[in-house]
Amino acid sequence: MRRRKRPGLPAAMVLAGLAIGCGGAGRAPAPQSAAGPSSVDLGDFDDVGDQVREFMDAEDMMLTQGDYGGFATLMAPEAFWFGASASQARSGRLAVMEALRAAYPPAADGTAGFSFRTPFESVGVAPDGGSAWVAEEMPATVTTGDAAREIPYRVTSFVAKVGERWLVLAQHWSVGTAEPGTAAPSPAGIRERVGPGAGELVDALASALQSPAAFEAAISARADVQILVVEAIGNAEGGEAAKVLVRERFGDGGATFGIAGDVDAALAPSGSAGYVAANLDATSVVDGVRVTRPMRGLFVWLREGDAWRIVQAHLSEGLAD
Repeated sequence: MRRRKRPGLPAAMVLAGLAIGCGGAGRAPAPQSAAGPSSVDLGDFDDVGDQVREFMDAEDMMLTQGDYGGFATLMAPEAFWFGASASQARSGRLAVMEALRAAYPPAADGTAGFSFRTPFESVGVAPDGGSAWVAEEMPATVTTGDAAREIPYRVTSFVAKVGERWLVLAQHWSVGTAEPGTAAPSPAGIRERVGPGAGELVDALASALQSPAAFEAAISARADVQILVVEAIGNAEGGEAAKVLVRERFGDGGATFGIAGDVDAALAPSGSAGYVAANLDATSVVDGVRVTRPMRGLFVWLREGDAWRIVQAHLSEGLAD
């Protein structure tokens, strides 16, 4: 695992998935199309982890500049994307670009400003160097007049080498969780897509979600495992810490999960890693009452010997629009 803290970046536009009622001000003009692959130059970076970090920096910068077309070219054509809003589940880079354009059209009054910083980034790299999983904390500051507020965004990405370029295959944005005692909004449905060979990942996820013990057993022991769950449950880095988190927070009557509806799943071109994006039903017992809340999950899997293991899991409750 490679982790680092990065300095804040000025932003003309807050990042993808921030459709939470910030209004129309402070938005940068969006390009009209995603014409083709970006030409991010990674030739000076021999280390795969450094290549991935430089790639993520380029993606972040395009988003801060409101360059949705540029951002889209850094995604695979059929990439999957969860925005922070429960209504934001998009398949395909053009659909992601259109979602951003719809949420943030150009503004002329300049009455609001956006900035974000990336105080934390963790990168895990598959042994064959063909794919990687990234977790970032990206708090955004939204300024309107003299008022400012910070929104604690988190994002996980599964990226892969496609030909000679790194591309995002799947990404998940989230912010904390719904207020206690309130109903979590129902997430948008996912367009069914299971790429060649990815059915094994869907089956592995269904098996892992059968019980907390099965979930724990499915987690890799690697040091670069990343688990991000709703704020009330917490996060974990490293396989052993992730297993403890699942055991302590989900075991002995804690939450159980089930896949709700269709899924999006694909392998990296190298075939050694892949992802499953799914809506979930999280069921727990609260004051003697069985309660089910809707969630979204992005799971990254790595083949270890004859088994698929979870190296990243990001579970969230989407925000109301």
